[in-house]
Amino acid sequence: MFYKLNLLLGAKKLVSKVLNATTLEFELLERVNNFLKDNRDTEGIEALNNFKFVAKFLIEYTATLSDKDRLIYDILTCLERVHEVNLSPMFPLVWGEKSKEHYENLENLGSTLHKIATSEILDYIDPSLMWRTVRFCSLPERKDIYDVRFILQLMANIEHVGTDIDCRKFIESNCLSVMFAATSHLDSDVRKLAYYSLQKFLNILLQVQESEVEKNFPERPIFVYILRQFKQSFDDIGVRTVHIISHFLAKVCKLVLYPDNDVYTSVLSFLCLKPKIDLDTVPEFYKLLLSTSPEKYKVEREWVLGYLNEAILDSADYNTLQNRSGIKLLQGLFSSCICDQTARKYILQIFKACANIPSSAQDLFIRQNLHSWIVTAINLPHLTRWERVFLAEIYIIVVTAIKDNLSNQTNAITFKIQADLTGTIICEVLKPLVEMEARAQERIHAIENLLNAEWVVNQPASV
Repeated sequence: MFYKLNLLLGAKKLVSKVLNATTLEFELLERVNNFLKDNRDTEGIEALNNFKFVAKFLIEYTATLSDKDRLIYDILTCLERVHEVNLSPMFPLVWGEKSKEHYENLENLGSTLHKIATSEILDYIDPSLMWRTVRFCSLPERKDIYDVRFILQLMANIEHVGTDIDCRKFIESNCLSVMFAATSHLDSDVRKLAYYSLQKFLNILLQVQESEVEKNFPERPIFVYILRQFKQSFDDIGVRTVHIISHFLAKVCKLVLYPDNDVYTSVLSFLCLKPKIDLDTVPEFYKLLLSTSPEKYKVEREWVLGYLNEAILDSADYNTLQNRSGIKLLQGLFSSCICDQTARKYILQIFKACANIPSSAQDLFIRQNLHSWIVTAINLPHLTRWERVFLAEIYIIVVTAIKDNLSNQTNAITFKIQADLTGTIICEVLKPLVEMEARAQERIHAIENLLNAEWVVNQPASV
């Protein structure tokens, strides 16, 4: 009995401290989170069921993956799921200092007299931050993006048939793009929520009146087709798509709204010709990369290279690229006379993205012989100083990955000999660039340190 009384008094003091705080410091948030977790088995903590208490966290929340926002998200989740605080009267949940007036009106007038319009909810979303979330939502170490768990739940709450949702604004805010991107998330619960949100948006599109279609959203049939086509491409529920596919669809969402774009016809014709999307290959890789259009070939090539550069994040993406022999094709294009400086820049960035994936770096060295190709490419007469230095950087990343993951002594000797031969040549090419390019000297030192280091076979961990 005394324990229960002390617990209730402690809860009241904590709630009072939160309400009286000008800003919620990280230390205070940790105290609240620890209190909620330590008392997760205690029922009936009435002090927690306080509208202003919950609203205070939402006003401080920015919906990102920063340490503070992660803590606030955990607190809100614990309040709802463990301590059974009913958040539904506050739905849809908006955030930030801008939401303060909304929650004050909601508390004073109630949900019957005060409702926030869907278009107003979309005003809380930063489209540029949403696009960054599209690119990096499956990387857990990123902190400068939206928390897709919160954003997807918000989307699911506002996607109801018959609501006044502005479909065009919804797509322009990159909400649909984030849904597609989240299908590549590592968390199966996030993926399921993404598929659920996509289905709900499809239902909304199917219910849009024809008069509204003609006036405000003539692209509706195309989005209905894309969503159905994507849905038909799966046999199982909650399948994780590779980033190459999800990012392609995220970019298509933006492309459909702008039919004057130079790649609009090529990309849309590809989608319309097939009943479903091949999830194991790069969409229209050959057609766009080796475009024969006399007017748009540069734009189409740069478009596919640009999205590949953004989409290769793990070994599954690398394998998808290799299903079209992507590395060999890009090597050939890089060395050819039809490849301009912009395309070469994209190709180098794609190689670097692949090299930064440890398993892919080993494949680049052992099967693709990338280190030997770099020796040839770095001597091409039309390359700029920047491109030569960048090639050396890729070489360092690949060889370092090989050195750090040696499996046996035979490989160690063989790979070391190859690295000595190729590294020496690359250093000789970089030496004349030292006076004009400061990074050239850095690359030379890095290669020399790599070659002079002892290449030791990794010992298996003891059990």
